[in-house]
Amino acid sequence: MLFARKSHPFMDFGSIACNSISKSNKLSYVVGSVFSIQSNPGEYAMRFRLIIGSLVAAVVCGGGAMAFNNIAAAPKTVKEVMKIAHKDGLLKKILADMGTADDKKQLLDLYIDLVEGEPKKGDKGEWQMQAGTVMMSAAKVLIGREGAIDELKKTSDCKSCHDKFK
Repeated sequence: MLFARKSHPFMDFGSIACNSISKSNKLSYVVGSVFSIQSNPGEYAMRFRLIIGSLVAAVVCGGGAMAFNNIAAAPKTVKEVMKIAHKDGLLKKILADMGTADDKKQLLDLYIDLVEGEPKKGDKGEWQMQAGTVMMSAAKVLIGREGAIDELKKTSDCKSCHDKFK
């Protein structure tokens, strides 16, 4: 017996019991079992509506989520990063080991924006190297590496960046 069929009120699902059948045959069997008309002529219309409704719901929900992610992922300026991460106390909270996983993700996201930002003065390549070390330290804190908080404390020293780039 190559195929074992299970009956469902809305669809017939075919489960493959033999691995020697090619992928195209498996796909055509599954598609054929979804669209096959058994005994009730209205069954095809019901299946069709169910599949189309599912596709529409997936597109609408997925599109809304992608639009929301694009809005939320707008990069912040260096000034905004400094305000949120340093002046508002997010970095201090994480350095005191009181930050949640979401706080650590937010800090990493902010430091990614920092690397992509433009310094007021100084070399952009040097800016990216120094901001990149801070970003890497934040990533290590996020994944929980040993000694990562101490490393973040050293790399996020304000004076070393402000002397060169502000």
